Amino acid sequence: MKTLPLSLVVIDNDGCLIRNEFSSYDLEFVEKMRQFARRADASPGNPVPRFTFITGRPQPYVECLQKLFDISIPAIFENGAGLDLGGQSVSELDPRIDEAALDELAAARSLLRRTVMKEIPSFFQPGKDGTITLISRHASDRPRLWETCRALAEREHLGLQVIRAVRGVDLTLPGIDKGTGLAWLLRRMDLTAAQVAGVGDSAGDLRFLALCRWSGAPANAAEEVRSAVTYVSPHEAEAGVLDIMEQLVRFNEKLNTGAVT
Repeated sequence: MKTLPLSLVVIDNDGCLIRNEFSSYDLEFVEKMRQFARRADASPGNPVPRFTFITGRPQPYVECLQKLFDISIPAIFENGAGLDLGGQSVSELDPRIDEAALDELAAARSLLRRTVMKEIPSFFQPGKDGTITLISRHASDRPRLWETCRALAEREHLGLQVIRAVRGVDLTLPGIDKGTGLAWLLRRMDLTAAQVAGVGDSAGDLRFLALCRWSGAPANAAEEVRSAVTYVSPHEAEAGVLDIMEQLVRFNEKLNTGAVT
């Protein structure tokens, strides 16, 4: 049986497409990625894979990403809680995020406002429906914010995962993460994990990278990510992603000639 080529690359945003959440998008990099997108759509059997996004950012942000990079295939937002269906203002939340789950998240937001947010200057990241991200206004408060949220969730039996984030805390429903988001994307696109490559840089990306047949990381990735992936680029962030895309094209070209199995 012929081995299938890698037909899709799923790329994290912060640390990969941009250096960090405070950075601006490099328009020269964006244009080079748009060229990859055009080459991928050029003809059947093309060794250039399509690409899409997987991020903790909310749906409107991801829709803008799709338009910026000229992508019309589904992308994953809110760390697997939602799937944007192609930059056309159509999206879905994970089916497990039903009315009861939404009520649970709303109650948790209300509790956080009445307790944690009165004690520690912080704010909710706007636009999120299926998860909660609470961001500290002052860097010095980040450790205390995480510990306070963790203790609150345990004391009040919130039933939410409390995850330390770069600037604050993510509260998510159990069993929903980037790994489950990728599995959902693959079902929607009728692909198998053997056809997919992943690109990430932080510990939160490991759950989806582990499902991919091939995985890559830019040089700025966390050590635990660099130790886990197939290929580590010598370049950081955007330059690393471009290098990884070229590596994947070469991988598929070798596959087509029988040099890779």
